[in-house]
Amino acid sequence: MTGTTNPNPSPRRMHDRRYFYKYVTTDVAKIVMATRKLRWSSPLKFNDPFDVTQQLRLPFSADDLNLALAQQLAALFETGDPTLVRQPLARTLLQFAGAMTPQSRAQVAAKLRSDPRVATPGRIDSFNELRIVWHEVVPRLRALCLSESYEIVPMWAHYAENGTGAVLEFEAIDHLDSVFLMARKVVYQDTPPAIATPPA
Repeated sequence: MTGTTNPNPSPRRMHDRRYFYKYVTTDVAKIVMATRKLRWSSPLKFNDPFDVTQQLRLPFSADDLNLALAQQLAALFETGDPTLVRQPLARTLLQFAGAMTPQSRAQVAAKLRSDPRVATPGRIDSFNELRIVWHEVVPRLRALCLSESYEIVPMWAHYAENGTGAVLEFEAIDHLDSVFLMARKVVYQDTPPAIATPPA
């Protein structure tokens, strides 16, 4: 059974998978079974440099970001469209907008469109600050790579000693609030992302 049929899924569940699999060598399988622990790896040690952006190279400016945010907020006040709401703060703004008259909402939206700086008084004026933060955060990140299938021949060859290793099965159990509930699918792009070498 690959999909979950749990009628009461955990609010942390981010997929419909019941099982995940990890291809390992025989030695690693023995260690995992003995210690009941898994190693979460640093993205900086991944064998593909495109798996994680080591330093941000953003294709837009701070002004572009602030303008986009102002336009999104203006649309929120104009339409009250709940599909625009993705963050708790936006939900609060939507409730606030709902208590306003249509004329007041239109005035707020017009102000946001005419002066985007109103939307972000505490904005980051330089993305250099964001890059510094990202450079500090990346070394602390950890990831656990899993598969949705135990029958992938290249995975057996590459990670499980040419088919002589093992595949460990993990169940995403809702009532245990398992970390596997929050697994996210890796999305590969046709165009490789821009990456940059971390500053010395």
